Amino acid sequence: MNRSIVGMVVLTLGGIGVYWPTNMADAQRPDPPASAAAATDLQVRFADARHRLARVEVEIALELNRKVGGTVSKREFRRLEANVDVASKQLVIAKEFTHGSAPSTQLTAADTAAKLADQDLQSASAAHKRNPQTISKIMVRRASIKLEMAKIRVELWQDPAYLPSLMDEMQWQIDRLTEQVIELTQRLDAREGRLGK
Repeated sequence: MNRSIVGMVVLTLGGIGVYWPTNMADAQRPDPPASAAAATDLQVRFADARHRLARVEVEIALELNRKVGGTVSKREFRRLEANVDVASKQLVIAKEFTHGSAPSTQLTAADTAAKLADQDLQSASAAHKRNPQTISKIMVRRASIKLEMAKIRVELWQDPAYLPSLMDEMQWQIDRLTEQVIELTQRLDAREGRLGK
């Protein structure tokens, strides 16, 4: 088996990939030097592919809803459209900056995540006020904390002194994946009646 495959764990969920080296010496070993033009080309190609994938995911959601109405919730559709918006902005950033676009793309993603978290909190609060049986107080509190975390992340990326390490970057992505897995589990539990909505 390929040694590089054995030496890493790759997680993918929702179009996000995370490389987690099993040997921390691998994480500190610099990559072989590449030309700036080649690196920029790769960034642009990757951003373009991410943008196309986000658009296709929206098309799939629309097709599912055409076949069976309500298959994709409004909330999920809003998230998919936000992914297209973020991917579009990240493509523009990748094309405009020859290097060092990571902070700009991360700020764009963090800002969009904060907007979505705010919308989720507003929706949860309104639903709880209408009928406390639909959304519990704990779920409203959870949405509030997620918004707080999202705003802090925006502040971090806006701070010019903030220079995240590779480990910081990986931890942010792992945290995001963990949140998504927990949210999916809770949604499944709620559908099966095991969680107090």
